[in-house]
Amino acid sequence: LDYLVKQIQEVVEKFQPCGIILDIVGEHVCYCENCRASVRELGWDENDSRSYEKLARIVYKKYYQATNGAARAIKPDIRLYHNSGHTTRGRYDLMAINTHQELESLPTGGWGYDHFPLSVRYVCNFPDDYMGITGKFHTGWGEFGGYKHPNALKYEIAMMLANGAKCSIGDQMHPYGFLDEATYELIGMAYGYAEEVDPYCYDIQPVADIGVLSIEALTEGRDRKSVHDIGASRMMLEGHYLYDLLDCESDFGKYKVLILPDKAGNLSKSMQKKLRTYVDNGGKVLCTGVSGTDEAGKFIFNMGVGFGCASAFNPCYYYPSYPAMGLSPTSYVIYGQMYNVSLTDENAVVLGYCQEPFFNRKTEHFCSHRHAPTKAENCCPAAVIGKEGAYIAYEVFFDYAQKGSYVLKDMVYRTLDTLLGDQKTVNTNLPSGGKVVLNRQNQYHRDVLHALYATPVRRGDGIEVIEDLPAMVDTTFEVVTDPVKKAVLVPQNREVPFAYENGVCKLTIDKFTCHQIVVLEH
Repeated sequence: LDYLVKQIQEVVEKFQPCGIILDIVGEHVCYCENCRASVRELGWDENDSRSYEKLARIVYKKYYQATNGAARAIKPDIRLYHNSGHTTRGRYDLMAINTHQELESLPTGGWGYDHFPLSVRYVCNFPDDYMGITGKFHTGWGEFGGYKHPNALKYEIAMMLANGAKCSIGDQMHPYGFLDEATYELIGMAYGYAEEVDPYCYDIQPVADIGVLSIEALTEGRDRKSVHDIGASRMMLEGHYLYDLLDCESDFGKYKVLILPDKAGNLSKSMQKKLRTYVDNGGKVLCTGVSGTDEAGKFIFNMGVGFGCASAFNPCYYYPSYPAMGLSPTSYVIYGQMYNVSLTDENAVVLGYCQEPFFNRKTEHFCSHRHAPTKAENCCPAAVIGKEGAYIAYEVFFDYAQKGSYVLKDMVYRTLDTLLGDQKTVNTNLPSGGKVVLNRQNQYHRDVLHALYATPVRRGDGIEVIEDLPAMVDTTFEVVTDPVKKAVLVPQNREVPFAYENGVCKLTIDKFTCHQIVVLEH
């Protein structure tokens, strides 16, 4: 640490930089001889993993206090960011050590194209500036001679801009010390587009109908790669719902519906009270799996069902009471854990029923290549809408992150649309691969609607690549907003016809590729 402090002092004194990023740092649990000795000196149990988690926090705090102090002693206004490749939801103490937030997310470097939206929909409601970080590389950091397709970089920059993020594209200098002309030609293409649309992307107030309570936040950062969060975010993006990722301190009252995904159960008294206030003030909740239960395993909301227990069978089946996927009634396999519940309100709306298989696949029970078929007998409600919200008796978001079955989205979307009613702010015919973001620029009396579309494909060993940007034709939007005087396409600066009636602006974009901004002037 002393050596690092000296390096920081030398850099700040010699170069007077506007900012420093310290990379690949964080609270790392270590079981080395020194750390074990520290745990013993502190009087903690060296056989308890939680002791090492607490020690990691102490060590990291010592690190960032020393490094921040060294830089600010020379240049008090210097910008500082400590990068661990992820913004831990709910860890306000870690966010506070930085002057701003940087969201490292190289889609081709292992993050994937749905990672950045997951990160930015959390930080976009904080007062700090935030920046997206991608790279020019075909894969990831340190790939000399690797170049991302220009269309990919344009899409990534457009996604940052749509969400109000500053933009950073990483390079790595050749040891000879020269800047690679092709690299900066590539970056220049992306930044040239950013310059055209820049005025419509900052000083924004993001619009969201739905808040997703992060499982990572509930587990205090232990579930850093929560598949429940990933599945929920992916569903919201593909369904073109306006949403934010929330932690336990977030303002729930801003949202029309709260989603508690899969594992948000055994809720603390304080969280129960906060959620009860939200519902009593007119909010609706969507709970799945064990979510919405208290310490005794009982629901804290009136969703028309009583909680039972986890099914002994996996996978199970879903029999909807509507033509899911436009097909005749049938039983759909569900891989996420199923939970037995009982109907408690005869006025609740049941969208479908749970079914169990003949048996679990074991050495003494075997059927074909995967699992046994359904017994075709309804055993309990599967998706129910009650007075205070809705409940789905499967871990649907975990399942969607793992398997991606369309019927899971169909179930969630029908439930959400019922809860939202006519309060869904944006409706569109954009395909599921498209992304929609709506921001307000109140100081300019306008709404800024972003539509994005690209087609990531997997090539090689799990690398997601964007190469083609297919044109979207006759994309329709219905936006709930204040009276609109004019609708303008940006950066084309071309007006488009629209209709405004009963608080809804309706318009059609005849054709766009990659990213289209529509400015609705009030």
